Parts: sequence; structure tokens; C-alpha cells
Amino acid sequence: MTEYTSLRNLNRGYMKLDVWRKSIELHKLVFETVDAIDIDYKSKSQIIDSSQSVSPNISEGYSRRSVKEYLQSLYVAFFIRNPDAVRWLPCD
Repeated sequence: MTEYTSLRNLNRGYMKLDVWRKSIELHKLVFETVDAIDIDYKSKSQIIDSSQSVSPNISEGYSRRSVKEYLQSLYVAFFIRNPDAVRWLPCD
């Protein structure tokens, strides 16, 4: 079991990235801010969930094995946050 645990912990370098640390701070800030305003529960939940998804996306992209996989994760992250950008893609 310790061998499995040590292998799992090898690729935790994303925790050293400033952008990952700032995404954790962003989530805390968003949570405190949204909690203080008076909007419905569903909207609060969606805003908080979206801010919480930033750090896992960074760690997932960091753990990609190849440049092609890494670029694919960047494209996905970009288009999830910018759905209108899809219409600007060149057509084949």
C-alpha cells in the first residue's frame, strides 16, 4: 500500500504553482462574498461551484502526460469559460 501512496504523491507539483494557490484563495474569496449577498440558494451554489472547479482543472492539466493532452485540457478549460469563442474557430 505504501508503494501505491508514494506513486500517487509523485505528481503533486501543481501545488507549488502560484496560479493554483491563487485559485484556492479565489474560491475562499468568492465563498465569503457570495455568502454575504442576498440571492437565491441555487445561484449561490452555482457561483461557488464554478469557483471551486478552477483548482482541480489546473491540477488535471498539470498532470497530463504529453503536450498534446496538455493543450487539449487548455482548450477545454478555455471553451468552458468562454462558450462564445467557439464561433470564432476556423472551420475545416
